Amino acid sequence: MSAPSVLVVGLGLIGASFALAVRRSGRAREVLGYDAHAESIDIALDRGIIDRGGRLAELAPQADVLMLAVPVLAVRKVLAEIESYLPEHCVITDVGSVKREFDLCVREQIPHRLPYVVPGHPIAGAEKSGVTAAKPDLFAKHNVILTPLSQSLPESIEQVRNLWEGCHAHVVEMPVQRHDEVLAATSHVPHLLAFSLVDTLAKAPDNHDVFHHAAGGFRDFTRIAASDPVMWRDIFVANKAATLAVLDRFSNDLNTLKQAIAAENGDYMIDVFQRARTARNQFARILTQRALDRTSGPRLRVTLAIEKALAGDLYPTGDRVTSHHALILAALADGESQFDSLAQNESVLATTQALQELGVEIHQDDHITRVKGVGSEGFTEPSGDIYVAESSTSLRLLTGLLVSQPFTARLTASKRLEQLSLMPMVAPLKQMNAHIELGPRYSAPVTVHGRNSLHSATVQAGSGGGLERGPLMLAALQAKGVTSIRHLPNTPDHMERWLAYMGAGVVSSIGHVQVAGGGEPLQAKKCQIPGDTLLAGFFAALAILTPGSEVQLHNISMNPTRSALFNVLQRMGALLQVSPGKLFGPEPTANITVRASELSSTHVAEFEAASMVHELPLLIALAAHAQRETTIAGVAVLRDNLSDRLTGLMTALAKLGIQTELHGDVLSVQGGELSGGVISAQNDPVLTIALMLLQCRNDQLVEITEPGDLSGLYPEWPNWSQFGVHIREETV
Repeated sequence: MSAPSVLVVGLGLIGASFALAVRRSGRAREVLGYDAHAESIDIALDRGIIDRGGRLAELAPQADVLMLAVPVLAVRKVLAEIESYLPEHCVITDVGSVKREFDLCVREQIPHRLPYVVPGHPIAGAEKSGVTAAKPDLFAKHNVILTPLSQSLPESIEQVRNLWEGCHAHVVEMPVQRHDEVLAATSHVPHLLAFSLVDTLAKAPDNHDVFHHAAGGFRDFTRIAASDPVMWRDIFVANKAATLAVLDRFSNDLNTLKQAIAAENGDYMIDVFQRARTARNQFARILTQRALDRTSGPRLRVTLAIEKALAGDLYPTGDRVTSHHALILAALADGESQFDSLAQNESVLATTQALQELGVEIHQDDHITRVKGVGSEGFTEPSGDIYVAESSTSLRLLTGLLVSQPFTARLTASKRLEQLSLMPMVAPLKQMNAHIELGPRYSAPVTVHGRNSLHSATVQAGSGGGLERGPLMLAALQAKGVTSIRHLPNTPDHMERWLAYMGAGVVSSIGHVQVAGGGEPLQAKKCQIPGDTLLAGFFAALAILTPGSEVQLHNISMNPTRSALFNVLQRMGALLQVSPGKLFGPEPTANITVRASELSSTHVAEFEAASMVHELPLLIALAAHAQRETTIAGVAVLRDNLSDRLTGLMTALAKLGIQTELHGDVLSVQGGELSGGVISAQNDPVLTIALMLLQCRNDQLVEITEPGDLSGLYPEWPNWSQFGVHIREETV
């Protein structure tokens, strides 16, 4: 693709920033500029934003790409003026935030040019406007939405995409109608509310006091009211239908909330505020992950520093896997369940928000989470897609929950999760008469069609262990008769335990579980969630590798199918004592004392590897510190993970001078002296946790790049510094 000559019409903030970014990217042969105000052209020339300016009749014949950066309602006038001057194959695009209006305009005015039309919209901006506000990095790490027409040629789309990617933007595609609906909800209505609120307060007789004493929250919310009024007038006129639809929903909800305040209905207010807080926290996680997904910009690295020997009592947060099962089954129960210390990471947050969107009331008060169960028939149809972000656990369990509901629901996920094949889960569900559609790679998005009459069957769960049979057991619970599920032995059995604990008919044996469906509703429960096994394993490993350390880990989930890591560590010579604890719900717990130790080699059997899918990366990293060779059978279980953690671990170890070999399903790790180097965690925080162990007992610098969202995995990780464990994130 040769570099095109680009003509930008409209040198305001967006148009001038695009011209400047494209010019600096080198992806255009020449950047031409036109604006109705001659002084804007002069400024653009003086500041190096464009190469040449002039009249449309002079510039248009030289354009390979025309960028219309004018107000939405001005497009018709500009097209009428410029169309006759454009070359036959000139690609036409725009930056307007309402795509239906642009779509109608080009279809009416230039139908013969539709193959060369590619509408676009950058999701970026600033309060200041005009050519003097131009910024070359305005679009960096921001989305640009393209809404190609059915007639748009692939080469036209690629031409526009290439220019935006040269601006370091993240380019996505979306249908015109969906774009306008999404923007009405996320941009247009929020702007309207900000304009309206500031106007209302400005008209008040005491407005000076109001604005003088306004806090930061008011400033943040009303910041967008400083935007260009003419531009926003045009947007609301052009996107009237979608904006009014969102306003109607908001007005109804706001009126109901007003009535609740008048009636002092605190329960209703708490429900609204809880749902909003969960949604906002999840949204914050999405923004964080979206930033990590960008390929441009500064590189992130993580370093671990332990300032002293680890000592004292540690109470790891609630187990992530257990928290998912507790939430889902509490929603299916009859009555209110209460959980102490439920995990609050990104994955569990996704499940919480999804259940709230399905009509389940979930309240969080300090460390107590209350779930008002609705039974198997009490879920309500969600208003839109259910987004589970990076949580494969949420995606799987919600699929099993939804297969018998009287409505259709669509589960969407992050792009990385769209690489994960769900066929091993979906195939047995279809044997039970579930109707499920998968995305193009047999992955997310997942459309679960309701109104299915599920029947019992004998099915085989996939190789993903408990993750694979969890959704099957949820479906079996809602089916007629007894469903038999065969699975790999020695894999985590949380769902079986929780179903039996809450009153379901479950019979388990080695490699086989039977679930009776159609029985009495599950019973609501009150219990504490045990400590997270992966986090306990991480702290145990740090204590083993840090001279002089002695820590006590309390209330750790010691489910027999999750205890293999600590058993293997004892076999490797770790000074580790396990004392049985109380039952937390159906989950046995333990208190574990760990001291600094020297590790020796061992062999890990396949059944042990199968029971520690999440903890296995920790063990592999510890094997690098052990004497002689450690062999681990059954490591193929790691291949089921989205980021292929096994490959990432082997690559990282090789860069640090540790020899590994994979013979079939057996991994050998030759322990020895670690060197320094740069290793990638592939934006996988679980892998990052394991790779940080390679920075221990190592005199050379080990730099971990692409660490992923650590705060999404463990939101409390900055507090680990109180134990002497410092994890620093830096941009380099």
